[in-house]
Amino acid sequence: MLGVIGCPNLPVNMSEPQGEKGCIFAALKGQGASFRALSESVFKPIKVNNGGPPSFVESVEAGHSSHSDANEIAKLLKITAPPVRMDSQAKYCVLARGDASIYLRLPTSATYEEKIWDHAAGSLIVTEAGGFVVDTTGAPLDFSLGKTLKNNKGVIASNTDFHAKVLGAVELVLYPPVHSFKVTIKRTPPELESLHKAVATSLNLDPSLVKVELIRNTQ
Repeated sequence: MLGVIGCPNLPVNMSEPQGEKGCIFAALKGQGASFRALSESVFKPIKVNNGGPPSFVESVEAGHSSHSDANEIAKLLKITAPPVRMDSQAKYCVLARGDASIYLRLPTSATYEEKIWDHAAGSLIVTEAGGFVVDTTGAPLDFSLGKTLKNNKGVIASNTDFHAKVLGAVELVLYPPVHSFKVTIKRTPPELESLHKAVATSLNLDPSLVKVELIRNTQ
């Protein structure tokens, strides 16, 4: 319902990295997101930036997010600017304020579960600033399962302009389509219908998306 993030070392203006530092970001569900410098007392509304060339932020440590996958996604999106790397939920803040258009946190392990305290406040701030926050499959983040986002894999936060494009690029890099594969059955094959069902079930696919042919090997 409420997200607040304090960033004591974040520049008030990203175009002046050596200038004043220290920011507070806040969002109340349904009432928008806002920001103020630590030296100020008044919050100003913020919105994601839907104009200009795309840019993205990611974790500093490659162990937190796959930099190689992010590089491939950047190529698909024709992003030429190098990523801005920073730790903590400050990445959500710069996206919500319009200093970046994409935040990628890509899985580095099939078993890793994101922690809710790394994403809860930031995801609300970006959403209330007009952006989108989903996992790498496009599913919303589920904060109802305890300490981790066990039903989600990775995180994608983006503005309105690039949301669909980012999801498409992530799908191509992380979940490339399988057009065909070969299975050798060293016994009398089952009926084609049951084999078709078994293959679709094992791949977790709708049977209508799977075509199975029996090719007898005479050698």
